Amino acid sequence: MEHETSTTMALSSDTYFAPPDRSDMFELKNVIDLIESSPNVKAMMDAMPFVVLLLNSNRQIVAANQKVFTLLGVDSDDALGKRPGELIGCVHAQEGPNGCGTSIYCKVCGAVNAILDSMYAVERQTEECRITLQNGGALDWEVTTSPLVIEGHSLICMGVQDISHQNRRNSLERTFFHDIINQIGAISGFI
Repeated sequence: MEHETSTTMALSSDTYFAPPDRSDMFELKNVIDLIESSPNVKAMMDAMPFVVLLLNSNRQIVAANQKVFTLLGVDSDDALGKRPGELIGCVHAQEGPNGCGTSIYCKVCGAVNAILDSMYAVERQTEECRITLQNGGALDWEVTTSPLVIEGHSLICMGVQDISHQNRRNSLERTFFHDIINQIGAISGFI
């Protein structure tokens, strides 16, 4: 699903791409308390070997599995209420007028697109993205999102897998096969 935006001027004064709305602390607290009171939800999230986030309809984190806290060295107070790019330190998260998803660069972010597509199409979506971090590093992710309703609250379950090793291997294989084909061409020409 493609999202219509203008790269030269903001859709509104608050965004260049995704909706800028954020839930207030009262709304966030209600959903967070609901999830924390459901031990099955938290147990299922913690059972996953990869990063799992639950996002509200404004793309704010309302729950995260233990893998998030271990990888990022943060606690739940640091994560809850933020958007994914704000939590991990995406270089573009603060460039938008209203945080993660609202900069002109966000329209090509696979993570934001997967979240929005799941929200609008109400189905599972998978996208790849490369996120440049404020500390100079980068992440290659495969993001899978799926809509979820818990006691009337529309949420997005977001699973994140690191695919940087797979991308490096693919790049090395392309280089290797390119070199082999060039050498075979040279040998064939010589013969």
